[in-house]
Amino acid sequence: MDIEHDIPIPSLKTGSKWDVFKRMNVGDSILIPAGSQKQAAYAARDRGIRIARRKQPDGNIRIWRVAPKSED
Repeated sequence: MDIEHDIPIPSLKTGSKWDVFKRMNVGDSILIPAGSQKQAAYAARDRGIRIARRKQPDGNIRIWRVAPKSED
């Protein structure tokens, strides 16, 4: 058996489905199931992204990326 040195340990976390927020531009939207609304809100907040949420007629939630609040 060979001993190897300096082999980095890979991360267990490979990403999150909520990384989609980082790829969105202001005005872009996604449609999610109603049960994921809180998770999405926390994920956006943790990434420093401001969103608007609206319930759709089919019961799903549409989330838009909106511009950051101005610091007037």
